[in-house]
Amino acid sequence: MDFKGLFVRLRKAWLFSSLLSIVLGLVLLLFPSITIQVVCYLLGGLAMIYGIGRIIRYARQGDAYPELFRGDLMIGLFLIAIGIFIVFRIEFVAGFIPVIFGIALLASGIGGVQRAMDAKRAGYERWLLLLALAALTIALGLVLALNPFASAQVAVAVIGASLIYDGITDMLTILLVGKRIDEWKKNMRP
Repeated sequence: MDFKGLFVRLRKAWLFSSLLSIVLGLVLLLFPSITIQVVCYLLGGLAMIYGIGRIIRYARQGDAYPELFRGDLMIGLFLIAIGIFIVFRIEFVAGFIPVIFGIALLASGIGGVQRAMDAKRAGYERWLLLLALAALTIALGLVLALNPFASAQVAVAVIGASLIYDGITDMLTILLVGKRIDEWKKNMRP
């Protein structure tokens, strides 16, 4: 197994993920209202399209296997109703967006704690910095998940700033830990 190639691919994927987080964060920070509307229209539209697909599948089933498609009509109608609700009640749905992003940041922060502990075991001297960054990410995730903001637009802007922060801290982690691994590889015997 080519560990060096695997590590290079993982590092590139992690850097890409960090950059994507920063770009998404900038969009959310600069355009919170439009972002909320676009996300809700996309979710509502996808739910309606999928619901229509389930109804069409139900209508086309014929008599061959009626028990396989029995729920498709109800599921299709339910998904269409959910899609319509999302599109016409954006303010209500927007209240859940901070919770979802907060949970995502919590997961990222917990992953950061794991990376900090791995860095400590690998002998990296600045593992406490990585741990502090992870703890701050967890704190931001908790703030968003508990949603203390009155306005969804403010919450989305905070989510954007949090994603930018998370992307930057992930990049720093990649660079710092990657540098340490590169040094470790140089000191290894061939």
